[in-house]
Amino acid sequence: DDGKIRWSRIIANLIENPSNGHLECIIYGVDISDEKIRLEELQLKEKQAMLEEEVNEVRELYNQADRDRRVDFLTGLYNRLDLFELIQKSLTGKFATIETMYMLDIDNFKHINDTYGHSTGDLCLKELGGLLKQFGEQHHICFYRYGGEEFLGIGLDQSNPQALAAELLTEIDALTVPLAPQSSVSFTVSIGYTTNNRRYEKMIDLADQAMYLAKKQGKNRVVGH
Repeated sequence: DDGKIRWSRIIANLIENPSNGHLECIIYGVDISDEKIRLEELQLKEKQAMLEEEVNEVRELYNQADRDRRVDFLTGLYNRLDLFELIQKSLTGKFATIETMYMLDIDNFKHINDTYGHSTGDLCLKELGGLLKQFGEQHHICFYRYGGEEFLGIGLDQSNPQALAAELLTEIDALTVPLAPQSSVSFTVSIGYTTNNRRYEKMIDLADQAMYLAKKQGKNRVVGH
């Protein structure tokens, strides 16, 4: 009546007329126009859900790949790529101003590799990475694996970097890396920090200089620049 195409479900029942023996047919017609529309809507939603699932899978793969290129697989810390992108965000105002930088290096790391093997050296780096991540979360410092056995921390607070670095030094000094039953190895680090410059590349250089000064003064200590 409204001029629209209608959908009907037709059911035909064949029966024998007992009065004359003829085969006759009774037809039932049911309007299923609304049902058809709902079915098409459900099919469309299913296709959209499948497409969304595929998009999410691709997005997850991309995010994982992006994370893999930013995270050091051994220590679990972010690497220099993520560090420099964060520095750029800070310079453009998309991230808070970096107030303090800490540079730390494992003392006598070559001796650890030569004495216990590179697998033990890797284990020390892994354990140190876990400690730095936990310490950073507690004190709002982001630590990065800068290269080799060097790590860089950036802080948004410069109120007491000497005390924080000394606390970190103590925690690392108490860290023991298990090697085998009743066997372990420990190590120390030298830490340099700076709050003296707002040019971030220069801050990294100053923290690095302070760290090397700590090594020259006997290692296992903190020096500020």
